[in-house]
Amino acid sequence: MSRLFSYTLLTFVVAASIGMNAQASPIVNGEFDSVHIDVTPPDLGWQSIGNPVVISAQAELSTDTSILAGAIANFVDLSVSRLEEFGDSPANGSAIKQTFEVLTGGKLSFDWSFITSENNTGENNDFAFWSLSGANNGERLANAESGATAFQTKTYDVDSAGIYTLAFGVMNENNDFGPSQLLIDNVSFEATATSGSPTPEPGTWAMMALGMIGFAGVWYRQKVAVVG
Repeated sequence: MSRLFSYTLLTFVVAASIGMNAQASPIVNGEFDSVHIDVTPPDLGWQSIGNPVVISAQAELSTDTSILAGAIANFVDLSVSRLEEFGDSPANGSAIKQTFEVLTGGKLSFDWSFITSENNTGENNDFAFWSLSGANNGERLANAESGATAFQTKTYDVDSAGIYTLAFGVMNENNDFGPSQLLIDNVSFEATATSGSPTPEPGTWAMMALGMIGFAGVWYRQKVAVVG
């Protein structure tokens, strides 16, 4: 019976492993290993507006662009009035976004840094922001008044399964002088364990079926050996 038990145990370990692999991060190119940020080719995940680039495996978004606030707001699925809450008179900037599906709740995380040449904390208060359409209404990360920042990690709890659009942006306030940049890296989503017994993935069902077939085969051979 030890041989039978070992075979069955191995099958279920493999099946569980497949089930865990199905929960891998749905974010594509979250570490920006590719030098492209755009819809072409589509498997790179990110879409862009303005002039984002990838430098040293980090996304760099700059205010040095002619894309106006209305186009940025439409791209990231926020209202212009919401952008005005981040900065009084958003003028122009850049943004990137990615739409992905999660099968259960979990934790979104990313690293970011804000760089600015603005030193006027009055009318030229450039700012950076992020949003998760379907979960929040956007949030300002930093502005010129708070100054440039070192890289830091932002985490956000996603409570339920669904389709979400993650966006990052940086905006000039009032004018297009004094460029600012937002750096993004290590974007990922880690699913949390579900309570109770999760529904197995199709591959898991297949491995379980294979295990049962093997179980039956070994049992039959042992029975024939005993009879013989």
